[in-house]
Amino acid sequence: AAMLSLGYVVDIFFVINLFLTSSCFVYLEQGLVVFDGERIRQEFFRTHNVIIEIVAALPLDVLVAVPALSSYYHILRMTKLLRLQKIFRYTGSVERVLVDLKLGVDQSVARVFKLNYVMIVVCHWVACLWYACADYGIRVGAENNW
Repeated sequence: AAMLSLGYVVDIFFVINLFLTSSCFVYLEQGLVVFDGERIRQEFFRTHNVIIEIVAALPLDVLVAVPALSSYYHILRMTKLLRLQKIFRYTGSVERVLVDLKLGVDQSVARVFKLNYVMIVVCHWVACLWYACADYGIRVGAENNW
């Protein structure tokens, strides 16, 4: 129950983030800060894949409450993988901020952090896949279960 609650908190975070980036955040246009909401929305729709953003933000796992869809829980949760594109965008933003602040982060140190990050993410994916396979085996009643 705690992990499910944490998942919903993250879902809420992404919905708020989607709203803020599409209507409130400013961007630089030829070196000038833009405050016009309509122009911010136009830039958001131009630079983001809005359909993917919305599908990734929807808490589709709530549909598990429908008995006919309860066996598709893991598939409904996989829509969260669409958020991965944001991670790469944020990583690039962090690198630009570090360069702008002239923090002098050594290139090899940055590569080690990126490698560790990728390893953690891949290990998480493998663990999720492992769990999904085991859960599926239990649901179908396989004799030689894990």
